[in-house]
Amino acid sequence: MSQVLLRSTLQERSLARVLFVLFRKRATATIRIDDSWRLYVRDGAPVDGDVPGAGDTLGRVLFELGIISSEAYNSSLAELAKGGRLHGEILRASKALDDAGLARGLGQQVLRKFIRAMALEKGALEVVIEEHGRGTRHDTARVDPRLVIHQGVRRGYSPKRVERDLAVLTGKMVRLNPAVELGEYGFSGEDRAMVALLGSGFQSVDELTAAAGRQATSALMIAYCLMVTEALEVREQRDVSEAERPPATLLTDATAARPEAAVRRALGPEAEAIRERIRIKAAAVDRSGDDLFAVLELSEGASAAEIKRAYFALAKTFHPDRLLAQGLDDLQADAARVLARGNEAFATLSDPKRRAEWIARRGAGDQRAKQEAEDAEAQRILTAEFCSEKAEILLKRRDFAGAVAEAQQAVTLAPKEGRYQAVLVWATWCATLEGDRPPLLARTRRTLENAVKDEPKFANGFFWLAQVARAAGDDAAAQRAYLKAHELDPRNLDAEREVRLYNMRKQKGRGA
Repeated sequence: MSQVLLRSTLQERSLARVLFVLFRKRATATIRIDDSWRLYVRDGAPVDGDVPGAGDTLGRVLFELGIISSEAYNSSLAELAKGGRLHGEILRASKALDDAGLARGLGQQVLRKFIRAMALEKGALEVVIEEHGRGTRHDTARVDPRLVIHQGVRRGYSPKRVERDLAVLTGKMVRLNPAVELGEYGFSGEDRAMVALLGSGFQSVDELTAAAGRQATSALMIAYCLMVTEALEVREQRDVSEAERPPATLLTDATAARPEAAVRRALGPEAEAIRERIRIKAAAVDRSGDDLFAVLELSEGASAAEIKRAYFALAKTFHPDRLLAQGLDDLQADAARVLARGNEAFATLSDPKRRAEWIARRGAGDQRAKQEAEDAEAQRILTAEFCSEKAEILLKRRDFAGAVAEAQQAVTLAPKEGRYQAVLVWATWCATLEGDRPPLLARTRRTLENAVKDEPKFANGFFWLAQVARAAGDDAAAQRAYLKAHELDPRNLDAEREVRLYNMRKQKGRGA
């Protein structure tokens, strides 16, 4: 029998609070957000979710955790696309996955789904106490909601959102309840320094912010997590004695705990440009409401190819690994919010049927297996793009064997993409001894010619084609390709050198 526990909005009731209430009640419930999000809780623990987007399929999670190989992942995607079976069943049947690996992957998958939902700031919210059937299998993963709340706030909340939600503590003094067990939150070593600060005595939010110094955002996020999980003691200022306040020296030491260099690396112009772009994009996505075309910056008449290009561009910019490499980890929350909306937009608009339903405001409640198949297709495309990009990076580092492996994976996932074929044949050419290359010449040149014909702005493709044409003794074709490569990418020093030599020879010929 179903019982509606709550009908509200995310603006009025945060998902973090809802999760902890269900945890205290040890309730089995369904959390519904708008028409497209379903989160399932059993005995107070998150166990499953039906959420839009393509970022958390089980196979992808297992692959990223290193539990399954790329070969097992790729073959499972092909089986999954046929429909009818879940990803875990396919991997277990192929002996690529054992029970322990499955449990770990399922746990991480559930955690990611709930974290993505935590990033939502608005939407209709309904909580129904009911038997939903999820989480009853022996291999079901149950995730502690305190870990979900902490990770969700870390990855999905902006500093402004945290400050806004902590406004209820204005005029209050807070302290960590010493009786609270903190092991389930997943706090890091750096987090524990802020937890210790909160446990040092009663203080206001403003005092906590000042004491934390450069770690203020981290301290406020931890304070919010502890507040919604009822791990903070809260008193009126007048009820706190001086003996219950933190030692003044502790506050001073915390403020100067670490130098700026340990908190955030110095950023170059490129990283600063990306930082500004992320801020602008995050604000735009927040204003976009339900307009999925606006998320991808497209008109309603955008073609499938335009949707794909826009999604790739967004995913590359906002991928967490790229932000960490640029030293922009403080923007993870904004990036995660944008990427979640981008995943939702791509999964919906790239499917003709779902796109039509969305435009008509009908929406569709897809079955779980069908949803996973759609997510797998989107993930296949994105994985292929990242593999091809990595192959080109490895080529620059002269890691030819690694480039061949990455390019082969891209071609396996997307065999019709001419660019991926070009990267693979060039990587294979580079990995082959010069004396063994003649049998590869015709196919390599033909593949590269087709690639630059399909993608006329493929600068690397033209440069590789020039190299192969020269190896074939076709200097005229090589020079044309060098000129085009230099025109498309003036930063390619090798192409620039070849063009300069060509102009010198040409000038010398005129002088003779």
